[in-house]
This record gives sequence, structure tokens and C-alpha cells, in this order.
Amino acid sequence: MVRKILLALIFGLAVIATGASAHSQDQAKEIDAAKKTGEAFLTAMQKADRAGAIALVAANAQDEFAGRFGGDSKRLKSATPLRFIFAAPLKNHSLDPIEYEANLLYAVKNDGEWTTVTLRLYRFGKDAYRVEYWRIDDSEPNILAMSDDPALQNLPAMMRWMALGLAFGGLLLIGFIIWLARRRPHIVAPESIAEKRTAAVTRRDGDS
Repeated sequence: MVRKILLALIFGLAVIATGASAHSQDQAKEIDAAKKTGEAFLTAMQKADRAGAIALVAANAQDEFAGRFGGDSKRLKSATPLRFIFAAPLKNHSLDPIEYEANLLYAVKNDGEWTTVTLRLYRFGKDAYRVEYWRIDDSEPNILAMSDDPALQNLPAMMRWMALGLAFGGLLLIGFIIWLARRRPHIVAPESIAEKRTAAVTRRDGDS
């Protein structure tokens, strides 16, 4: 019986591992496909290739692209070479068709100043990825800021407050222990009580 249970557990773990491996391979393919489009878009922008860049932009973002192309192209031209930092793929499954989304982060530091580019790419079914959102700023790359979730975007600040809270709590605990040691020393370091043992005395009567 135990052997059957162990075999079932091993089989279940093998199935889970196989599924996780297949999922990781799918994610890697999505990242590679998104990076191909993202890097082609950035290269076209740096070369001021308007036609090449807009061909990689999603239809719902082309009006914004038209208004931003000149300034963004000039800014990216001086930000070379941009380095790939991180990719956060987000695969959404719907019944029909399948939608895919990926977030890419690129950055470079020149003369002590950062240029960071965040791209969000989207593809519909079997279509190629297209850029539907991009942001260029001079802040240090922040992986958490790529998320649309405000809780994740504010996580660094929340972690700082948590660290301060833990430090303050630790100081209070140390102060309480010091106070307790001075006012109630027998609680902190109770006196050891000598263990009393009663020795058994065996008397033997002599031969009468």
C-alpha cells in the first residue's frame, strides 16, 4: 500500500515538473518573439526611421506615436547602446482567440544619467507582437514599476516602511527586556535551586 502511494506521488511530481518545463519553454518563446519586435522598434526609433517604427506599433497607439515620434526618436538616439534588463511576460488565455502580452525593460547609463525604456507589447492570436505602449524616462530601472498593479509599484516604499517598523519594534523589545531585567531580575535570570537528593542508606544487620 505504501509503495503504491509513493509511486503515485512520484508520478504526480513528474507530471507537474513536465508541465512546468513546457510552460517555461512557452514563456521563453513569447519573450524571444516580443524582444524581436521591441528591439526592432527601438532601433528604428534611434535611426529616426518613422515608417519602420510605426509598422511595429499597434493600431490603437499609432495616433500617440505620431505626436511623440520626433521627441522620442531624438532622445533614444543619444541613449546608446540600450541594454535589455528584464522581461515580464503575461499570457492571457481566452476561449477564442488567445491574447498575449509582454513587458520589456531596457536601460543605459551615460555620463551618470539613466535612460530607461519600458515597452508593452501585445499580440492577438497568431499575429506578430506590436508595441502598444512605451515610456521613456531618466529614472533608474525599476522592475516593479513595470506592473500595472499599484500595490507592486509601491512595494519598495512599503518595504522601507516595514523595515522601519521592524526596527522600531526591535528597539521597543530591547527596552522592555532591559526594564524587566532591572525591575524583575528573578524573572529574567531565576536563581538556580540546588537539587536535593535523598541518599538511600542501606543498613545491614550483622550476623547475630
